[in-house]
Amino acid sequence: MKRIALITVLVLFLAGMSTAQPAEDMAMDTVLITSTANYPDTYISEPVSEKLGAPVLLTDRDELKSSTSDSLGRYDVQEAVLVGGPEVISEQVEEDIASEVNTTTRLWGTTQIGTSVEVSKYFWSESEEATIVQYPQDAEGSSSIQRGHTLGNSTRRDRKAGSNRSNRLL
Repeated sequence: MKRIALITVLVLFLAGMSTAQPAEDMAMDTVLITSTANYPDTYISEPVSEKLGAPVLLTDRDELKSSTSDSLGRYDVQEAVLVGGPEVISEQVEEDIASEVNTTTRLWGTTQIGTSVEVSKYFWSESEEATIVQYPQDAEGSSSIQRGHTLGNSTRRDRKAGSNRSNRLL
């Protein structure tokens, strides 16, 4: 029950992040765009948002949300960084975004850990620290979120039930 409450609070918090309205005359060089289909990508984007002062906008998997499209045009966004692969932000949505900004960059991995590593490498190339976000299911099928930091060549064990697989960050 606690996990459901935590997930609900997190989803509401992340949804609120996308509704923040900057001042009308404010131009934004960069925005981060994540999908409503996969909230861990939004969670991964939060430290980047803080570092750059760039908002995180949400879109649907197969259709660019009108509020996101409006924000891209209204604030003269130059670069959109899509966090998530084509399974959570379709190529059509990426094309729609590309038609409204000068530059688009897509950061993603085949897993949430892979996406986290790609985001870290892109925005913190000078650092030896990465934020790892996992959304595994335990033996009962319940979900949880873990956030951790990995330095250098250390290994973080995948915490899925029954998995002996490990993920190495270089």
